[in-house]
Amino acid sequence: MKINGSDGPIRLSRSESAQLVLSLDNNGRTNSADWWLVAMPGGGYPASDWFWTPAGWSRTVRPMYQGPLVRVHRFASPPISLAHVPLGTYYFAFVVDIRRDGFLSIPAVYGDLIRIVVTE
Repeated sequence: MKINGSDGPIRLSRSESAQLVLSLDNNGRTNSADWWLVAMPGGGYPASDWFWTPAGWSRTVRPMYQGPLVRVHRFASPPISLAHVPLGTYYFAFVVDIRRDGFLSIPAVYGDLIRIVVTE
């Protein structure tokens, strides 16, 4: 996962936007899995997390995709405006859960995490 071409940590101002780019090498595995993209405020709690769904960002706990593992060369999110985001630290996590059950089934997860700091 990269944000604006960086694998973090990254500092962005409110005048900028953030674009997430994901890739995945499934190493030939085709197990059915849950795929998650989660935005988490630093110091927050799970109720403040945002989840990427096929319809866009949502507070509903839901995987972005459920199905077989496939190789993804490049998936890019639409640019995320930071104009109205409170200043502070945020984490973006892309997680593949090899138990397809609609829950983050730890320890059956693999993923990447990027920290961004939003400044004036």
